[in-house]
Amino acid sequence: MEPLLSAVLISLAGLVLCAALAMHVVHQERMLLLLYVIQSLSVTGVLGALAWHDRLPGLFLASLITLLVKGIAAPTMLSRLLARHTLRPTASRYLNLPLTLLVLILLISFAHAAPLAPLAALARSAPRAPALLLGSFFVSLFLLINRRGVLSQIIGMLSLENSVIALGALLGVEQAVGLELGIAFDIILWVSIAAFMVSLIQRHFGTLDSTALRHLSE
Repeated sequence: MEPLLSAVLISLAGLVLCAALAMHVVHQERMLLLLYVIQSLSVTGVLGALAWHDRLPGLFLASLITLLVKGIAAPTMLSRLLARHTLRPTASRYLNLPLTLLVLILLISFAHAAPLAPLAALARSAPRAPALLLGSFFVSLFLLINRRGVLSQIIGMLSLENSVIALGALLGVEQAVGLELGIAFDIILWVSIAAFMVSLIQRHFGTLDSTALRHLSE
């Protein structure tokens, strides 16, 4: 059973990383949103697999909360935002694609570097998975820095949070159910406020390019 669990966790962690990497390449906001849904479902799978193997009802509840909030509620809110506004593709980057890919390779290499290797010992179920999730964390952080679109940056923040949740569960960081509910409430509230602000910015300025917004004046 342990080899099967390890294979499942590594596969799901790999999906989390692949989704984060693909977010740097796609040009359509709906594709970004789809990748976030895939990533959220993968995180739900990580939590569910660990909860089933270790017989942890609290972690199983956390997986259900993750599914409802990150896999359904948050994507639905952002999808409605896209439907209400005709948004131009905002997938432009500060770095061009070759340089972006080079940075991504360096970030993934750093996630597998020797100083971070002790984390593998903490994840006894799947020692190779922490490096993948660390890579997803760094890649998502770089998405926040490198992308110009406001909506892309919102999804980058949500992807970053996905990586943290999956990594924490894999390393055995236990969280109370009340804390999980609080985190879920914070995500819904944050996405609601972000969607409202994005709607106002798009309606008032006609752009969601963060570079263009810096040059706007009252």
